[in-house]
Formats: sequence, C-alpha cells, structure tokens
Amino acid sequence: MLGRRKTLPLYLIIPLFLVVTLFINKTHATQLQISPQQLSQQLNHPQQIILDIRSKKDYQASHIPNAINIPLTLFNKKEGEVIDLVLKPVQFKELMSTNGIKNNDNIIIYGDWSFLGMARVLWIFELYGHKKLQILKGGVQNWIKQKQPLTTEVNPIIQSNYIIQIDPGHLASKFQTFMATKNEDYVIVDARPTKHFNAQASLTEVKGRIPTAINIPWFKVINNREEQDGYDRVDKVAFYKEKEQLKQIFNRIPKHKKIILYCNGAHESSVLYIALKQIGREAQIYDGSWFEWSNDNKMPIEKPL
Repeated sequence: MLGRRKTLPLYLIIPLFLVVTLFINKTHATQLQISPQQLSQQLNHPQQIILDIRSKKDYQASHIPNAINIPLTLFNKKEGEVIDLVLKPVQFKELMSTNGIKNNDNIIIYGDWSFLGMARVLWIFELYGHKKLQILKGGVQNWIKQKQPLTTEVNPIIQSNYIIQIDPGHLASKFQTFMATKNEDYVIVDARPTKHFNAQASLTEVKGRIPTAINIPWFKVINNREEQDGYDRVDKVAFYKEKEQLKQIFNRIPKHKKIILYCNGAHESSVLYIALKQIGREAQIYDGSWFEWSNDNKMPIEKPL
C-alpha cells in the first residue's frame, strides 16, 4: 500500500519560500555580465530589451537580433562647458517611454567601446531606479568573435509609460565631492590615466586633480585594454578582470570608506563603478567630473610637487 505523500506545514513553507526568493534575487543581482552564448539562447525572451548603444549607422549596418537602438549620445546632455552630463529625469523618462522600455524589463546593454559606453549607460539606469540590468561580456566585438547571428531587421516599437524612481545614492554632486575632500570617511578615486592624474596632460585647459584623490586608471580593471589605446573604439575583445584581480586593485581602499569616483566625463569612472559592484562594493559617481571641476575657479586643484 502506498503511503500518503507528506507535505511541509505552512510555517515551514513560508520561510523556505523567502529564503529561495532571496537567493534567486541575490544571484540575479550579481550577474552583471551575460556571455554571447547565454544571450543567444534567449534572444526572444518577452521581458527582455537588448539595447544597442552604438551609432544609428552602425546599428543599421548590422546588430544583434531583436535589439533596439538608443545611441550613447542620447543618454547625455551638455550644460555650458560641461559635456556628457546625465539626462534630467523627465528627459530620461521620455527617452525610455519613446523606445518602449518598461520598468520590469531585463535590459542587456551592448556597445563597441570597451565598456566605456556600456558602463555609463548601466550606471544611468541604476541612478533612475532600474533593477534588472546586464552588459554583454566583451561587447559586440565578442559577439562577432563567437560567430553569433547578426541582422538588419528592425522590430516595431510600442511606446510605454516608464516610471522613474531616482536612487540618489549613486550620484555625487560637485559640492558633495568638495566636502568629501575634507572628510576622512571618503576616498575619492580618479579614474583618468596616470598622466592626467599627475598633471602631465588634460582634456581641459586645466591640469591637475581633485585634492586627496587616489588614482586607479579605468583600463586597469580590464584585460586586453592598455593606456596607448586611449579612448578610441578598438576591434580587439576586452573583458573585466576576474574578481580576485579586482579585489587586489581596490584593496588600497579600506572597506569602511565611502567611495566617490570621477574622471573626465563619468565614462571612465563608470567602468570602475561596475568593477566595484562585481566585488560587492558600492560607489557614487561625480557626474560633472573633471570637465566641471576644472572649469570652476572656486574649486581647489592639486598638482604633484
């Protein structure tokens, strides 16, 4: 005679459900990168947006199937002498709604600029409260290298009503950054190349650095990307370094310290932002960065002796 199938009592099922749910959410949250092989197996997922941030011309030439195109330049605005500032909330809402992006979509971002663009866009989405985000490991160069499919077909877009939930903990203002120079609880990290940090070069008319900052150049957290590559788009495939390597790079920053990242225009610092997330650390980005700071003669500037 078969025995009666036993079921767990409700007081055990609910805690078990919560544990499993938390585990799934935590696992998903840590998977910031998706490989070409993984993406190729879910190209038709209904709650997924594959976001191509390359130029319209490059997108039209060929792109990943089912991808939509929002060029990187549309995520930024210019104010005075400061270029590439993050869009204002109403502008971001309009951009997302026009392109049919919904709040519960899992957004997979890819570009061709060795993480500079992908990292910047992921940070902007997090600033405006989007939860499900990934970047394509190695960008479009890796997709092509892995011989994954490309297309020229463009799917129709149905507009959405995107809702913004600003998370200010990801952003540092110029004033906050200035105050952090006087606060031992903070570490300010300059993601520019060392020659910029050492006042040997600058993308503005002013050379130097924000006082108290330490230097971790953005390309140091990426394999197969060197200083001589500059900021150009290159065909070689690059990847984030492994977690243990990243931990070594950032081990000079005590874990109890708060981190503010800056660079020239918040692209390089976004690369460090994602590297830090991969080892379980958070940071704020000073969006105006050196373009804003160096154009304000009231802000202190440090130069090596």
